[in-house]
Amino acid sequence: MSLYSLELFKSKGLLAHLYMPDDNDSIVQIAESLVESPIGRILSELGLHIKNRLFSISVAATLGLVTGFFISTRLILWLTDSSNLVPDDVEIVVLLPLEIILIRLRFGSTIAMLFVSTLLLTDLARYGRHHPDVIEAIDSIEWPSNFVPGRTIAVIFVSLSLAFFGLVYGRYLLIPFVLNYFAEDASTVGIVATWRLSELVGFILNLVFGTMMAWQVPLATFLALRTKAIARDELLSHRRHAWFMSAILGATLSPPDPISMAMVALPIVVLFEIGIFLERIIPGGSISNATRNSS
Repeated sequence: MSLYSLELFKSKGLLAHLYMPDDNDSIVQIAESLVESPIGRILSELGLHIKNRLFSISVAATLGLVTGFFISTRLILWLTDSSNLVPDDVEIVVLLPLEIILIRLRFGSTIAMLFVSTLLLTDLARYGRHHPDVIEAIDSIEWPSNFVPGRTIAVIFVSLSLAFFGLVYGRYLLIPFVLNYFAEDASTVGIVATWRLSELVGFILNLVFGTMMAWQVPLATFLALRTKAIARDELLSHRRHAWFMSAILGATLSPPDPISMAMVALPIVVLFEIGIFLERIIPGGSISNATRNSS
């Protein structure tokens, strides 16, 4: 951790209960002081608490694995039969004897991790609400004067709504267009398109995840400007760089083909501009009207 980060955390009150070593302290002294500090006690007690919850964690993981296994079976049947995503002239094949089972296990493992993460976050939140050291550490943080806890719920709601719109965009526009393009491109040279089931499932899931993440851009832009993480004038002066980074982000979130990259990157640029526009017209910000008018 850099000195700048430490000074920033101290200025926000985040390290008020964490031992800050002197230059002359040995590693052993630093470790003992950290263990005996309130933060160290919290982490130690959390570790013991998680060990006591291993049975519940195992049950959640098992339920997630079984649920994901069942959902993946329905997903495969829907994808290959009634989704209308795969063009009619495309043949889907399975090359390995255990390929379908591996797809189910991979999907089930993802659902199991989601179940366990939800259980741990909920359990740790309930545990921390009644822990005196946690309460004291939270109270010591210097929150911004305009901080309203209810806005966090609004941000979560907006984020989930944007993720839903990204899912709809991927399901009804992006994925059908890309798959039809690939099938037609193969037919133009007289090749019968044959797609492997596991790669098709991974391709579609990557596109869905990419669009859901890409549609968070207006919210991220809005929050960055509203919280003064970046100045509006500075962001506008580097708009072309932001567009370039959007193209890189689209290439990162989408499968490695130009069509998918373009159809993920272009909405990111549009959503980025929407975020700037919404931050300007929605009241409640800390930017002065003169600054807004000049931009």
